[in-house]
Amino acid sequence: MLYFLIRRATSIVIIILLLFLYMSDNANAQETKTNKKDILFYGSLDVSAFYSHKNRAITKQAPIDSFDLGINTDDTIFGAKFNYLKLSALLELHPSDSFEDIFRRYFISYNFTDDLSLTLGKDYTPSRYSDHFPQYAMNANKLMSFGTIAEIRAPLASVTWKGLTFAVIMAGEPNVDFGGFPEELFQETQFLPRFEVSYFLQSLNYDFKVYGGYSNYQFRFYPAPDSDYYNSRNIDSYHLGIGGMYDFGLVYVALSLFAGQNISIWGGLYDINLTFTDTEPVYNRREKEFDSVFTISGALAVGFEFNSLLKAHLGGGYTVSTRTFFKSGKPSAQYSAFINMPITITRYFEIIPEISIVEQPLNKSGAYAGAEFYGGVYFRAKIN
Repeated sequence: MLYFLIRRATSIVIIILLLFLYMSDNANAQETKTNKKDILFYGSLDVSAFYSHKNRAITKQAPIDSFDLGINTDDTIFGAKFNYLKLSALLELHPSDSFEDIFRRYFISYNFTDDLSLTLGKDYTPSRYSDHFPQYAMNANKLMSFGTIAEIRAPLASVTWKGLTFAVIMAGEPNVDFGGFPEELFQETQFLPRFEVSYFLQSLNYDFKVYGGYSNYQFRFYPAPDSDYYNSRNIDSYHLGIGGMYDFGLVYVALSLFAGQNISIWGGLYDINLTFTDTEPVYNRREKEFDSVFTISGALAVGFEFNSLLKAHLGGGYTVSTRTFFKSGKPSAQYSAFINMPITITRYFEIIPEISIVEQPLNKSGAYAGAEFYGGVYFRAKIN
């Protein structure tokens, strides 16, 4: 309830601030020429049209072919940025069935100096590093779960100083596998906010980021409803990663690599069916402990710019997760690869043909889980 109230109050404050800044600029328009950078409206309408093929290993029956045409509601956005003296604000909306989720991003920043700022609101967490891996299949997935860490937008408070960012994040509920026991026999008794830190270095032809995060939570196990708890167990969740890009002019190369334990709290990973997969800790009946899951993931992408109208990207990523209760003793593994060719019709409109594949050679039982092929076109109309 407290989390809901904080989130609602923050969004209301930002909306009021944006209106105030807008009216202030209008009121002073006759006296002072308004800098165009003080108010910026932006947005995009993203539509995907993809054919997909799932093989027998996924369907457990005959292969399934399908065609999906629709709006990518997560990346279809309308936003506004305002700057006023040392204060700045952003409000970004996107289509959603949930009123709360309509507010995709919203935050207020105060710049104490050119190098030091404080941000309050809902924004991407410091670990985000996926823009150089432009995979458009699966709703512009950007190799997330297949080489890059999941992009998380969450309520946070962050401080940035010369590229170094530290954030306290109001996290959601952790994902946990209770080992076959009913969920109601477990009670979460302790949950720290997530902490993330990153250092980002950028120039005209390269960028580099190193990032990490930590959280801890605790569950008590009750053998039966209304009984005294049997034991309590703390669970550590953390990750550490690096990412970098170098632009040689007509060609750029980008790399991402991260590793972590029990990373389901950081967005986790998804399997070939885009359902939650092997990154959440699991309760071990025999040991009466939560078995931790270790994950390592990496991605590589190369981009080509033939001219101002035509580009090409290709990339791929691989992820391996392992935990102690695998019957086969083998880790689960999955990968994805893509190739696309963005065609810039105008500065406001792009057409992006793409071919992608995802495959899970091993699931948590050590068995082949299947592959899926995507082929289609992604359309993006920009508003700015």
